[in-house]
Amino acid sequence: MEVRRVKHPLVPAVRALQRQCGSEAGEFVHFGPTSQDVYDTGMMLQVREAHHLLTRDLAAVARVLYRLADTHKHTPMTGRTHSVQALPITFGHKCAIWLAELGRHNERLVALEARTFVGQMVGAVGTKASFGLHAIELEKRVMARLGLNVAEISWQPARDRLGEYVGVLGLLGATLGKIANEIMNLEADEVGEVAEPFNEGKVGSSTMPHKRNPAVVETVVTLSRASATAWR
Repeated sequence: MEVRRVKHPLVPAVRALQRQCGSEAGEFVHFGPTSQDVYDTGMMLQVREAHHLLTRDLAAVARVLYRLADTHKHTPMTGRTHSVQALPITFGHKCAIWLAELGRHNERLVALEARTFVGQMVGAVGTKASFGLHAIELEKRVMARLGLNVAEISWQPARDRLGEYVGVLGLLGATLGKIANEIMNLEADEVGEVAEPFNEGKVGSSTMPHKRNPAVVETVVTLSRASATAWR
């Protein structure tokens, strides 16, 4: 309600914090930093938290692909070009290609961490003038407590960090979608070379009990296409 009244998303939170700090200390709650400092720094803390989950799950997928590549390095299957049978390969070879691609995405994610996860305490127009002579040291100490890096200069009007990160996520999503689509194609009854696990209790079709629909990979394909459309 207060946000609706004041027409500002941060001011109500600042005023509430000021009341909690008391009349003397509360005066300095929002002295110097601008709302964008709070938004951007808070956003980077959220992105970093999601990043840890993403790299954790990516490592788990890589371990599975490594195991499959090793287990099936001598398991023959049809190699196809233009969706037509070409020459024999092994399923382990296919898994190793997927693993290598995900490995490059992981390298990209690691490489951009230092550039992406930065906060800022730069004031309304990015000059740090409102923080006085010790502005640089103040920003360093604040970011050190938050576990974020310090940017070389204000990035309020520069969104390339986020653009780079989202770009890598787009590449990763495309790879996962490609893998899922390949599994879905190979699971077709006419091919039957690969299938996603079908555990006890899983239902393939509500009316056709003989079906084992590739529900998981279908979802991955759909999400991958949706994210690609959003990125464009």
